[in-house]
Amino acid sequence: MNPIPILVFLRDEKGLYYALDLGGTNFCILRVHLSRKEKGIVKREFEEVSIPPHLMTGSSNELFDFIAMALTKFVATEGEDLHLYPGRQRELGFTFSFPVRQSSIASGTLIKWTKGFSIEDAVREDVVSELSKAMERVGLDMLMAALVNDKIGTLGGGRYNNQDVAAAVILGNFQSLHLPLTEYDQTLDDESLNPGEQLISGMCLGEIVRVVLLRMAEESALFGWRTMKVIVELCDIVTTRGARLAAARIFGILKKPGRDTLRDGEKHWMEATFRELLGPEVAENTVIVLLNDGSGIGAALLAASHSQ
Repeated sequence: MNPIPILVFLRDEKGLYYALDLGGTNFCILRVHLSRKEKGIVKREFEEVSIPPHLMTGSSNELFDFIAMALTKFVATEGEDLHLYPGRQRELGFTFSFPVRQSSIASGTLIKWTKGFSIEDAVREDVVSELSKAMERVGLDMLMAALVNDKIGTLGGGRYNNQDVAAAVILGNFQSLHLPLTEYDQTLDDESLNPGEQLISGMCLGEIVRVVLLRMAEESALFGWRTMKVIVELCDIVTTRGARLAAARIFGILKKPGRDTLRDGEKHWMEATFRELLGPEVAENTVIVLLNDGSGIGAALLAASHSQ
């Protein structure tokens, strides 16, 4: 997905906006009430919805109808203190965390599915159009104002409160033609609908540990007092590898715009693996912040900034 949205907020956005964050086996619906200038986000509400497994490999209409119905139910819970300004239509920011060829702020064609999804009739279709048609089918009057991916959404959410935010990183799937894979990585690839996610994806790290332990149990006596120590060491190896790859991504993003330099007053908040790659001076002067619901909040803010 190309970074089409311009992440500049004047902080004069106001009103009621919605966001839909779809990027895995769950999706999140958010409602955000904005006030101008200092107040910013006055109120936010959210609901997380699990996607039934059969919809992840079904049809496009089935998936988006399910999402549209959940969105309709959430809209129905609007309180009396939240209301649209006269003459305004509800507007939605859509965080869609799958490979998309984006052609405008509110349109993008799905290239392929990842994260366990495999819905063939949605590939090469405009995901905004698919969701809009589903909303029409369930009778929901809502305008799709912005389409973003999780990184752009998180970056938007971060920059709304702090213009010094330089980058957003989502620790999900990781693919590279230049990294060697172990036989255990290859085993997961062979069994996966979406190969290439095993290196740092949270949903795959535990499975890698299980596959390695299974091999060790088959080839040696992995029982007794040594077992717990081996499991702890193995978990440390797998997570450290993931952390190093994640740190490399952060370093690459910071390096490109020249933000890997010291800045007065910033505090240290880095993992040891990040320190290894950046070096102690830079690592101690770079701040990483966990942004809860960041990609969804960012989508709502981008909907507000591109409001029609």
